[in-house]
Amino acid sequence: MFELAAIFGGSFTLALSGALMPGPLLTVTVAESARIGFRAGPLLMTGHAVLELLLVIAIVYGLGPFLIGFGGWFLLSAREYLSIWI
Repeated sequence: MFELAAIFGGSFTLALSGALMPGPLLTVTVAESARIGFRAGPLLMTGHAVLELLLVIAIVYGLGPFLIGFGGWFLLSAREYLSIWI
């Protein structure tokens, strides 16, 4: 029972922190909404949901330690590189 409460607490905290912090997705949503209108919101939401689903599947299949270790470092580095040059 404790494990279930720990999973719930961790998931809730992680989701809440992501929902309360404005970040790159909000910036892109505002910019794209001004450019293409209402369609930008659902398109960006769908893309983000697909990415989150792929991450959950990867974690379920045991790739969590890889994503936290070298893979996480690589993904964060690639994201920062792209955010500077794009």
